[in-house]
Amino acid sequence: MNNPLWSIDLPVYVWVLAGLALVASLIILYILLRRLRAIVMASRATSDCQLLDKDDYPGVSVVVYARDNADNLPALIHSLYGQDYPGDMEVIVVCDLSRYDTADVDAAGALQPDYPTLRVTYIPADSRSLSRKKLAVTLGVKAARYPYVAMTCGNCAIRSVDWLRRMMTHAAQGRSVVVGTTTIRQADGADDRPALFRGFDEVWQRVRSIGSALKGTPHRASGCNLVYTRELFFRNSGFATSLNLNYGDDDLFVNEIADGHNTAVELSEPSIVEVLEPNPGRAHRIDRLRRDFTAGYLPQNPRLAMGLASCCWWIWLAASVAATALGLPSLIPLCIVVAIALLLCVPLMIWWRKAAKTLRSPSAACLSVPLLMLCHPIYNLRFRIQGLRHRRDNYTWGDLVK
Repeated sequence: MNNPLWSIDLPVYVWVLAGLALVASLIILYILLRRLRAIVMASRATSDCQLLDKDDYPGVSVVVYARDNADNLPALIHSLYGQDYPGDMEVIVVCDLSRYDTADVDAAGALQPDYPTLRVTYIPADSRSLSRKKLAVTLGVKAARYPYVAMTCGNCAIRSVDWLRRMMTHAAQGRSVVVGTTTIRQADGADDRPALFRGFDEVWQRVRSIGSALKGTPHRASGCNLVYTRELFFRNSGFATSLNLNYGDDDLFVNEIADGHNTAVELSEPSIVEVLEPNPGRAHRIDRLRRDFTAGYLPQNPRLAMGLASCCWWIWLAASVAATALGLPSLIPLCIVVAIALLLCVPLMIWWRKAAKTLRSPSAACLSVPLLMLCHPIYNLRFRIQGLRHRRDNYTWGDLVK
C-alpha cells in the first residue's frame, strides 16, 4: 500500500506551483548573481591590475566640493597631496557658503602656503535659483589646468596613497570616465552598525548601479569618487540639460557622458572613498530620496530588472507555500520546495556577503539576506511616499516658494 506521506500522485496544480517557484528562483539568481559575481570579479581584476610607468599618467585636477566641512578639509587636503601619483596634480577646493560661514574657505586657505598648487574659491551665499553643487563643480572644472578632473567632497576621507593612481590608471589607458565607489562611515570614528534595512539597501543600490556599469551601461556614479575629462564636460555643455534640478551632477550627468566604450569601473580596495557623516542614517535617507527622484530621468532597464527580482521573491514564496499546503498530506512538495529554497538562498547569501565585503559596505548578517529581500519592496515604498511629500525640494525653484 502506498504511503500517503510520500505519494507523488498529486494534482497538476501542485506541480505547476512547484515549477513556478523554481522558475521564479532561477530568474532571481540570473538577475542578482550575475551582478554580485561581476562586482567581486571586477574588484579582483582591478586589484591585480599592474600600475603603469610614471610617465604614462596624465595631469589631473582634483576638485573638492566643500559645504560645512571645515573640520575635515585639512585632513582631506593633506591626504590628497600625500597621494603617490607620478603625474601632474593640483587641488581646487570650491566652498559653498550657503550659510554665510567662511570656515571652509579659512580652513582650506590656511594650507595654501604649504601646497602651491592648492586653489580655493567659493560660491557666494546669495546665489539662488540654481543648483549650488552644479555651480561649484562647473567652477572647479573651468578652473582646472589639466585634462582630467577627479571629483570628491569635503566630507570624504581617502585612506590610501594609491587612490588617485588607481583611478587614473584607466584614464592613462584611454578611458574618459572612471567610476569609483564610496562607503558611508561615522564621522566621529565610532563603530557604525547600520540598521538591517539601511545596510542591506546600501549594498542593493551599489549592486544595481555598479552592476549596470560593469555590463556596459553606466548610468549612475558617486560625485565623491568620479573622474572624467574636461573635454567631455564641455562637449556635453556641463549640466545644461538638468539646470532646473538641484541634483543629478553625478547620476544624470554620468548617464549623458558615459557609455560602455569610454567608461571604466575601479573597485580595488585602495580606490574606495569613505564618506564621513555625523548621522549616516539620515545621510542615507536624504541620498535615497534624491536618487529616487532622479531615477525617473535615467534608463529604466536596471531598475526594472532589480524590481523584477524583488517581485520574483514574493512569487517564489507564495508558490512555495501554496505547493506545500495543497500537496498535503504528501511531503514530496515540501521536499521540492526546500530543495529550491536551498538552491536559491545559499549561493545568493554567499555572493551577497562577498559583494558587501568588496564594496566595504556594512551589510546585514548573511542569514538575514533572504528575509530582507522579501521586505525590501516595503522599505522602498516608504521612500516613494516620502519622496512625493518632498518632491518640490528637488527643483532649483523650490526654495523660492517655501
